Amino acid sequence: MWDIVLEFIRTAVICLILIYIWKIGRARGLNVQKGWGFIIAGWSLILFGSALDITDNFESLNWLIVVGDTETEAFLEKFVGLLVGYILLFIGFLFWLPENEKKIDRMKSEFVSTASHELRTPLTAIHGSLKLVTSGVLGEIPVKAKDMLDISLRNSERLTSIVNDILDIEKLESGKMEFDLKPQDIIELINESINANSAYGNKYQIQYALNQDSISATVNVDTDRFMQIMANLLSNAAKFSPANSTVEISVNRMNGKIRVAVKDKGVGIDKNLQPTIFHKFAQVDSTDTRHSGGTGLGLAISKELIEKMGGEIGLTSTIGKGSTFYLDLPTCKN
Repeated sequence: MWDIVLEFIRTAVICLILIYIWKIGRARGLNVQKGWGFIIAGWSLILFGSALDITDNFESLNWLIVVGDTETEAFLEKFVGLLVGYILLFIGFLFWLPENEKKIDRMKSEFVSTASHELRTPLTAIHGSLKLVTSGVLGEIPVKAKDMLDISLRNSERLTSIVNDILDIEKLESGKMEFDLKPQDIIELINESINANSAYGNKYQIQYALNQDSISATVNVDTDRFMQIMANLLSNAAKFSPANSTVEISVNRMNGKIRVAVKDKGVGIDKNLQPTIFHKFAQVDSTDTRHSGGTGLGLAISKELIEKMGGEIGLTSTIGKGSTFYLDLPTCKN
């Protein structure tokens, strides 16, 4: 008697689940996704198997559901109803869950992009106003007030950098970033990047120098994106190098490619951290790094940018002897 009651309860629960997932599927539009049909079919077959299991206790009802002997009924109940049902259910969830994860990721990316765009406009206005005030154009500023304004200006610059990094990551991941690849003289690009970042190096009492043995070559790159990568590598080298030292940039041919290397004299990066250094929000866990700050997105963006231009990025590092970050670019044939 209790077996019959339990079988009825199981069938009722499966039936309610089937109705529930069908309703939420219609309400949310999930029935159009991959796997939703498998889920419905799976639950339906499980319900069918459970119904057959109940009729085993009511022989007079068997003819309503199954026409045949008990072997046929057992085959339909155990194999078709339950085994195949659970297999279809499993396949359905394999398809369905990734689709929902992609949907969540897409919603998250859209939210981050929208929020970043909304932040950029007021941040630009705040940064511009602070820069104008601190320059003294609007009149003399008391010393105490100037110190506070300088702090605010630096923080606004950092916030603007964070927003720009987030927007760059979002564009790269969505494939919306455009590249204008043209043949460029690599030495000219390196000299331009050194000049553009020399003021940043001076802030840390660091000099940038191009190795005299560097070779001349033509590479096919987007100038702005390449300069963005070099700015990231040079700024990192300056932050992690001791004061009054020189960061060396060299250009050589390596394995049929043009290698641009940026060598610093910093503390180096532990081998255990090197495999993840190009991941998003990666930070070297040391006092120097925390002191220097940063969003943890610069190297991840650089990796995406250089790969979009057909190149590669990597590093070699030894604790106590510094690090060398390098870019490998294909030689321009034309």
